[in-house]
Amino acid sequence: MLIVLVASATPTVAANQVADCQKCHANPNLARLDSSGQAISLYVDTSKYAASAHSGLECVACHMDLAQITQLPHLPQLRPVDCISCHIAEGQEFAISTHWRLASGAHPEKMGCATCHGSHDILSPQNPNSTTHRTHLAILCLSCHEDERDTVSVRAEVKAYKNSVHGRLALTQGDTSAAQCVDCHGSHRILPTDNPNSSTNKPHIPETCGRCHAAVLADYRGSIHGKAIASGVMDAPVCTDCHGEHTIEMPQLAGSSVSAEHIPETCGRCHENVQLTEKYGLAAKRFSTYADSYHGLANQYGKTVVANCASCHGYHQILAPTDPASTVHPNNLAATCGKCHPNAGENFAKGKMHVQATVENSPGVFFVRRFYYIFISALMVLFIAYIIIEYTGFAKRRRNRRGA
Repeated sequence: MLIVLVASATPTVAANQVADCQKCHANPNLARLDSSGQAISLYVDTSKYAASAHSGLECVACHMDLAQITQLPHLPQLRPVDCISCHIAEGQEFAISTHWRLASGAHPEKMGCATCHGSHDILSPQNPNSTTHRTHLAILCLSCHEDERDTVSVRAEVKAYKNSVHGRLALTQGDTSAAQCVDCHGSHRILPTDNPNSSTNKPHIPETCGRCHAAVLADYRGSIHGKAIASGVMDAPVCTDCHGEHTIEMPQLAGSSVSAEHIPETCGRCHENVQLTEKYGLAAKRFSTYADSYHGLANQYGKTVVANCASCHGYHQILAPTDPASTVHPNNLAATCGKCHPNAGENFAKGKMHVQATVENSPGVFFVRRFYYIFISALMVLFIAYIIIEYTGFAKRRRNRRGA
């Protein structure tokens, strides 16, 4: 049965020592009534507090109202603890975060410091038992963002993360080096993606991913895509445009957007986009012309060893075809094709790639295709006519024989 704090006070020593507070708060049945009449526990597990990061502090260090208390039990409800008074840098970051809106709103208990760190049992993040230790971080974030009260879109992203290569490594295999929520979104300074200062805002994504993938970042920065983003061209792709956000998967797996069978479609989202190609003067129909080629047809039928966009243009260090260092520069094409075709010489790569069958661009291909379209169509018409004539003539002959 709970012991509810009542409106009576007994003179006692000043409430500025842990021992003074423990006279009441070590009782598991101690509680107070909130405005709705619900009992709220005031019990403090002294053993957990003694083992916490704050064990050397007296209660008054956090519950500053106690400095004015001269009687126990104290009657008024104490003000919420102001962690920022000590943790200034963290408090300044938290004060501009998305979570601050919850902490300062009508339900501060939903997203205050204690939500992640605990209250009287706070442990250092380096302590393996701490809720903010790397082995527990993903689970900590999921404890709120998997809740049915969260938005459907956020829950979908959380589910996607759990199934991604990062989520499996962190949650299932206990790999503390795998990317977790705080590695991308931050810890105290979590901002919406559309905030220009957010670590997940598009211009910042390469650096965010580069914290783990440093070599890839160096290649990307030197690429035509990386230089475009650095110059403010926000239509250029960053890591998440190709790999996904929470759905990131290993390239070797068929479900990955950058697997051999999916790379053409992934690249085609931009390079087949008429608005983008016209806006930036890019070559048009890169995906459809690849799909019409031998390589593209083989890829569509599941041949993953056939050349795709990345096989020729590279992955992260993609350069313009006019750049002498590009793998598709005329001087380098023989070597690029030679990766799959060992006997490829200079003449091997002299033909046009991504051929658009027009009179202006490739009259030979245009007229040969037109000939075959007409020729094959004519053959089909003749075959159908032959079948009709043969069938009707055969039926007529049968009737004639029966009449005879």
